[in-house]
Amino acid sequence: MKSENDAIVDYMYNYYKTGRNDSEIISKTEFFTRKPFFFWKDSFGDYMTFLNQDFGAMAECGKPVIYLYPEKTTKISVMVGADITKSEPTYGNGWTVTANPNGKLVWNGKTFNSLYWEGEGNGIYPEIKSGFVVPTAQIAQTLESQLTQLGLNEREKADFMAFWLPKMPKTPYTRLTWFGTREMDKMAPLSVSPKPDTTIRIFLDYAGLSKKIDLKAQQLTKVERVGFTLVEWGGLLRGNLK
Repeated sequence: MKSENDAIVDYMYNYYKTGRNDSEIISKTEFFTRKPFFFWKDSFGDYMTFLNQDFGAMAECGKPVIYLYPEKTTKISVMVGADITKSEPTYGNGWTVTANPNGKLVWNGKTFNSLYWEGEGNGIYPEIKSGFVVPTAQIAQTLESQLTQLGLNEREKADFMAFWLPKMPKTPYTRLTWFGTREMDKMAPLSVSPKPDTTIRIFLDYAGLSKKIDLKAQQLTKVERVGFTLVEWGGLLRGNLK
């Protein structure tokens, strides 16, 4: 990059600011002069981004919601590899609930539709290497379509949209990147007993953009539900990012 005003520098600087307090953030000029990232073109003509981990995002997992669908009514224990800051029902040293095939969960005599938590995962936050840059005016239909492609059912999609749609940026464009089960298992691993036959974990990292940037298109895949199924969705709480 020849200028700190380049759109890609703006994007990477915003990524660096994610989750950091104002007192911890260096200026964009200093960020640019310290050369925190570079691009490499592979033999297929695709560009890869390499980021100095000192400038990676520091962020909290925002409202991950866990759904449990056993084949028969079953007592299930769930533990999350994260520093839990909020939960419902109360997390304690983990949840133990009675789960029904329709997804209804019973904990201490109370009924819940899902397990909710917020907190910082104990693993490394993944790099952004691909995604989608979409006009923010089209964000609702884009999210709806992509959630279907990722395998969420109607109730799960409605819950996701109700929580995250109001939090989407007001900028002309939005970058959407989805992490799946493999990334989530590294960032905030789950320990579930009995073990699910099918696990679908998705997590949205997004950022507002003033203009389009070039970004490798992400491939979304759907996991078929077989047997006892666990589904989780979440997203990035972006701290002071504007």
